[in-house]
Order: sequence, then structure tokens, then C-alpha cells
Amino acid sequence: MCYYKNQIDLKFPRNHGKQSQMLSIIKAIKRGKLHYLVQLVAEGNTDWIQTPFEFDDGYSTFAVHYAAQYGQLSILQFLLEQQPDVLNTTDGLNHTSLSYAVLHGHLNVIEYLVNNGAALDGKYHEYPLMYWAMWNKHYEIVLWLIEYVAEIDMQWGDRGSHLIHRAASAGQKEIVRSLLKKNPNLLDLKNTYDETPVLCAATHGHNRIVSYLISKGADLNIAINRSQHRDHGKTAIEKALDGEHYDCVLEMAAKQGKSMLFSYIKSGRQALEIMSRDSDFISPFLHNSIIFSLLKETDGCNITKKSIVCYNKSNRRRSSKLIQINIPEKVSCIFEYKRHIGEGGYGIVRSFQDADGQEIAVKSPKEDRSNRISALANEARCQRIAYPNDNMLHLFEFFKGGHTSRYVMPFIDGITAHDFISSTTLSLRDLADIILKIAQELQRIHKTGVIHGDLSYENIMIYVENDIYMVRFIDFGCATLDTDESILFFRGDDPQWHAPEVMVDNVIGPIKPNPNQDVYSLGFSLRKVLHAHYSYEELIQLFPSIKAFILKSQNKDPIQRPSLEEFCAHLSYDIHVAYNLSNKLSTHQFWSRPQQELRPEVYASQQNDAPESLTKGCCSIS
Repeated sequence: MCYYKNQIDLKFPRNHGKQSQMLSIIKAIKRGKLHYLVQLVAEGNTDWIQTPFEFDDGYSTFAVHYAAQYGQLSILQFLLEQQPDVLNTTDGLNHTSLSYAVLHGHLNVIEYLVNNGAALDGKYHEYPLMYWAMWNKHYEIVLWLIEYVAEIDMQWGDRGSHLIHRAASAGQKEIVRSLLKKNPNLLDLKNTYDETPVLCAATHGHNRIVSYLISKGADLNIAINRSQHRDHGKTAIEKALDGEHYDCVLEMAAKQGKSMLFSYIKSGRQALEIMSRDSDFISPFLHNSIIFSLLKETDGCNITKKSIVCYNKSNRRRSSKLIQINIPEKVSCIFEYKRHIGEGGYGIVRSFQDADGQEIAVKSPKEDRSNRISALANEARCQRIAYPNDNMLHLFEFFKGGHTSRYVMPFIDGITAHDFISSTTLSLRDLADIILKIAQELQRIHKTGVIHGDLSYENIMIYVENDIYMVRFIDFGCATLDTDESILFFRGDDPQWHAPEVMVDNVIGPIKPNPNQDVYSLGFSLRKVLHAHYSYEELIQLFPSIKAFILKSQNKDPIQRPSLEEFCAHLSYDIHVAYNLSNKLSTHQFWSRPQQELRPEVYASQQNDAPESLTKGCCSIS
């Protein structure tokens, strides 16, 4: 709704008569045709400058008012040079040129008028000029006027709001800052309903203003005084909860607790943030599974709940709870954002670090759709089962609420198997040891009932622990349990390491998860990375079980693929044989890279010593 006349009416009576010249002058001013007005003055026609334009409806306005309204500074300067006395002349509604310039947002005109003595105490429809500049969102003009107006203590409207209330509601931090700089007593100024600036800012979710006002000492305990209204008795933090402005809630909760904790939480709020709603998607909650799990493990931390009242969109009254936290002076389990780690098909992974330097990895879905959130929850489930002894996975839980979901997991300081093999100068025996550890780790995970489902060399991490190479699998986004009813299917253009039976084009019915699907992926990935970075012929000549596993793992019939148990047994024996062979040759260069030519008859003599159970089976070379 518009409460003022937005512009001067240019609709004239049909019978112009003497008004025809006035109409021409108004059009010339509107279009900026200064030469036309100069010609009139040169002809001695100057009465129109100091005489109001009066029309049949009784409305009268001066030419300077039109120039100010349309922002025609050069014309305004010309008119005031001819007749300086019209500077503060009012029209039929008691409006001045400055009133029109403020209303329509012409800052250059305002500066010129004020510098030439225009009165700043003018009004427009009984409201001060500052009010209309704020109402029309001419914020630059508001800031400019604040510097020139001696005192700004007016409160207008049925709510008795001051300019600082309106600025806080509109999210204009610079205006709030300028007003408080000029008059610090405005900090906790109340309007008719006892709303303070911080309460107005919290109601509309302007966190930057809430933070600034809190830093200046704003009182958060002042409540709305509006009897028989649903907001009666609510404080700023409760209004922020009603509007689901949880950044504001954090700022205000920080003042009631320890600001250090909440500043760290906010610095990483991309992953550690307040949930938007609880499970019923109605009552706002202030809860965070990760933070509260940490705090419950911290000595001296007291967590209590206070009942509050909130409303859903249909204005139905519902009770909720606000978590209030008393934080001890030193809390080490506080994480701040460090860097972007990477992203895959389903989610983005970021790194966070606590005050002691411990890092965690936080994964969030690229899109907060229900299917993405469900996939993230499944990933958390499978990884917890695969790594049951991981303390971090027990401390940090997958959590979701409203449209937000996160999954927190340990940060592995290592590199992928592909990068490790391609960038590290390994002996062939060390390489065989790494392959054995990869197979053993996959075998261990399968025994827990987890099928990885996306086993590429990019999802195998190699890291060092106590000077020993260790293996860990990551990205369980496609993982399933062997008890699940079905698995994920992949399109024909998806990575080739997926087993053929799980490709959409090959599916003829339901397929249950099976470890053989991971066996195919492991064999494919080993073949790719070994062919690219090693003398494959030398490797398989020394460790024939690797060749046998790679070849048979690619069988399209899952039943014909080798088992990891047999592969690990055969490869362990090959490594043992090669070690004994190196001792017989008595040379350290036997294990160097590139490999010296190996005498087949020497290796054959060692292989003949193998037990029959190892030389025969799915990993033997026929």
C-alpha cells in the first residue's frame, strides 16, 4: 500500500488555456531541456520560476519542485540562480524541493540543496524526510542525512519506531552503526511494544546486526510487551527461533555461554550448523548432534533445556525446547574449517581442525534432496560397520534435520593407491606387500558384511602408521550390506571398474550384494595402475598369483571369480618364495626397480617347494 503521492500529477484539464505554457515547462524540466528554459528567461519570461503552477484541482507546485523530483540538477541550479528565494518554498501540501529529492532518491540534488541552505526539518505527509528515505530504501541518502541532522530522536507510526528500529529490521548495519555512533543511548531504545533494535534484527534474521549490537552490549532479556498478542513476552532469541534464523540464535547463545565456542562453530558452519527443524518438520529446535556429543564428553559442561513457545505456519501453538549450554573455560573439542578436500558424485568433503591440530573430514551432499540424504545415511551406516573400532565414528554421528545433513568421519592423512604407486619408487616386493594388504583389508571388510560397491584405485588410501604402510578404503557412497535386498545399478557410461552384472543394461532381475562384485573392481583397478607404472611382465613373473587374480577376477560369471582368501594365501606364498630367492641370489638389487632379468629356472625351483593346496586353486596359473 502507498501512503504518499509518489509523483507530481501531470494530468491536466482538457481546457489548457493559460496552462499550456505551464505544461510545456513541466515537460521541458522532466526531459532535461535546459535550453528551452534559458530561452524563456532570455525573452524576459521569468514569472513561472517564482509563481506556483496552479491547476483546476487546486494543486499548486513550483518549477523547482519538478526539477528536484526528476533529479534535474542543472535545471535546479539554473532556477535558483534566477530566483534564490524559492529554495525553501513549499507547495500546496507543504512539501519543499528537498522533500521531493529525498522521496525520489536524488542524492546529488540533496547535497546541492543542503549546501545552499535548504531546511532539513521539512516533512512529507507529516513524516520526517529521514523516514521516507528509509521507507523507499534510499539507504545512501539516510546515511548522508544522519551526518547532517543534529539530533535523531524521532519515533513515528503506530509502533512508535525510531529510525534505528527500521534500520535493524531492514538489515542496514551501516545505518545502525552511524546512529549508535551519533547517539549510543539508542542501543536498547524501545518502541511502543518494547521492541529493541536487537529484537527487530533477530526477528528478521539479520545476523550481522545482531552480532554488532551484542558486541555493543545490547540487552537480550527485553521481551515484547503486547498483551493479547501471540508474541507477548518473547525475547530476541525466541523470535529468532520462530523465524528459524539459527545464526542469530548462535550469536545470542554465545553471549549467554562462552563466545569462543560459538565463534569456532560459526567459522565452520558449512558443516557444523544448527539443524533447521526436528523430525516433525514443525517445531524449531536448537540442536546439533556433533556439538552436543562433544560437549557431553567434556568435563564441566552443563546442558539444560528450557521450554519455550513457538508457532507453525498455521499459527498453531506448539511447545519446543531451547538447548542452553554452559561451557567451561577450555574446550579442546572445537573445530574450525581448514580446507576443501574434494568431491565425488554424491557429496563434498571438507576438512576441519580442532585447537590441538586433530583433523576430521566432513561430507555433505551436493544437493539436499531426500535421495542424497538417504545415500549419505547409508554411507555412514556401512562405514561404521566396516570400521567398528574407529573411535571417531562413535563420537561423531551422522545427523540430519530439516533440509540439512552431514556425515563426519576421520581424516586420513594419506594418498590414493594410484598416486602412491605412480609417485613412489617401490621395490617389487614392497609393491606386492601393498597389494597383499589391500586384498587383506577388503577381505576383512567383507567379513563384516559390507560390500564397498565402488572400489577404484582412487578409493584406496595408503598411509603410514608407526613407519608401516597401512591401507584404508574410503567413499562408501555405493556400499551395501550382504543382507540388503538389492544393490545400486550403474549406467553404461559409468566407470568400467564396476562389475558387468551391476550395469543397468545387463540387469534382468533383482541382484543381491555379493563380494564378487568388489573382486571384479579390485582386479580391474590393479591391472590399470600396474600396467601404467610398472614393468607388468617382471611383476607377474615374480608373483604369478597377481596375474592369475587379475585375469580370473574379470570373468563375467561372478561364480568363476577368485576368492580373496585364496588370493591372499597364494600371494603370501609368492612373497615368501621371492624372499628366499633373493637370499640365494645374494644381491640387494634383486628387489630394485627396474627389476633385473630373473632366471625362470631359479624361480621354478622355488615354486616347486610350495604346498599342493597353494599351487592348485583359483589363483594358480593353468
